[in-house]
Amino acid sequence: MSGTILVINAGSSSVKFAVFDGAGVPGLSGAASEIGSTTARLLAGASMKANLPDHAAALQAILAGLRRQGV
Repeated sequence: MSGTILVINAGSSSVKFAVFDGAGVPGLSGAASEIGSTTARLLAGASMKANLPDHAAALQAILAGLRRQGV
């Protein structure tokens, strides 16, 4: 994607994200939730259990998923 915009919203136990094209049209979105707990999940289309001990790990997981999607 050219001119891609990534929006990140970090809360106390979650990181939400959304990807927009250069014209502001929404694309992918999702979240890492329950960060730091044994029930942490990564949501991007489907929900999957994930090892997310802290916000840094959550952001790494989100960015890796976006790279896999070609973003």
